[in-house]
Amino acid sequence: MKKKFRLMTAAERKTFVDDAILEAKKRMEKKAKTAKKARKKIAEKIAVSVAEFEALTGIMFSHNMSGKLDGILSLSTSCLVNPACLARMENKDSICHECFSVDTQGNYHSLAENVIYNYFALNEREYTMEELPYLATDILRIESFGDVGSVTQCINYINLCRKNPNTTITAWSKNVGFWIIAFNRIGKPDNLIFGVSSEYKNVVKDIPAAWKKYIDFVFTVYTLDYLLSNNINPESFINCGGRSCRSCMRCYNKNNFVNGNIMYVNELLKADAKKARKAGYNV
Repeated sequence: MKKKFRLMTAAERKTFVDDAILEAKKRMEKKAKTAKKARKKIAEKIAVSVAEFEALTGIMFSHNMSGKLDGILSLSTSCLVNPACLARMENKDSICHECFSVDTQGNYHSLAENVIYNYFALNEREYTMEELPYLATDILRIESFGDVGSVTQCINYINLCRKNPNTTITAWSKNVGFWIIAFNRIGKPDNLIFGVSSEYKNVVKDIPAAWKKYIDFVFTVYTLDYLLSNNINPESFINCGGRSCRSCMRCYNKNNFVNGNIMYVNELLKADAKKARKAGYNV
């Protein structure tokens, strides 16, 4: 993205999205042999691999996550084409106004192409259980760069969980309403950990009683000024250091979620975490 997405006109955004989808489709054309193999396996009711699923559908997993998600397989869509995400970005009070994903997608064009394509493909239709892939991994993160855009997308994720009962799958969302409808319709898999992301810094998302049976944790970002001005010790309050999910596993271990109690996961704003560490806080 040579020009910041936020600064693009509506026409420029459309061109950017159309180009991303075109590039994703070009990559699919290069994988025709693998897609053919996937169709044969589906017809024979043999589980397809992630690579075969990607070739067949164009939906791409993120295999080389960095930073705190290093070593974690992810399946995500793009906030750049999600109406709810775009609306929150325009709200200066929302955490989404400072969305890291916009810059990440701007710096990695192939990533942007993949997750933009994923958004439309996962919202377009429900994939059959035969089409969905076998995941050769212990954990999977759902939505690292965007959020769900429909009940259909949630159902695809839920069925992916059911196809892979031995993989623990954790999903983050601010668009919780779609998930609740999907859970009410087809249930919540035992291997799915579902977390709600708070929309505002320093404000924990209020969870209606009807949602609580489905929600495992609420994730909220805090500023250092807020904590210190309210006499809250960052070391005892912040329980997500934002360094390595693999070494922490707080949000990926089913054993951490018992008796239907909601866990509250608290993270310092990235820039503030650096300040806190310089000030001597172990966060």
